[in-house]
Amino acid sequence: NTDAYINIHIDRVKEPHIPRGTKVASRAYDISFDYQYGKDILEIKDLLRPGKLIFKQDNITYPNTKGTKLYRFNEPTGQYRSTGSTSTNIKEKGKYILLSNR
Repeated sequence: NTDAYINIHIDRVKEPHIPRGTKVASRAYDISFDYQYGKDILEIKDLLRPGKLIFKQDNITYPNTKGTKLYRFNEPTGQYRSTGSTSTNIKEKGKYILLSNR
């Protein structure tokens, strides 16, 4: 159908919950998905297949690149968890930020 769309929302947010020993290396972003059919909009909780999310650090605004990794906010614990690199597979909504070592 030509009136059906998958919308990806990427909203910049302020982040006051930075883990100890880390420094902000990007802005934080809320990422979510919805399905739009005509004027009806439905939230998508899980994608059928994951997409690749890659953050690239702006070295002029955030010059500290020591140990920069992408972190995802874990809502139940209220903590950020490292994805292990500057990219990750994304299948559900979440809040993401680049953090570097102090």
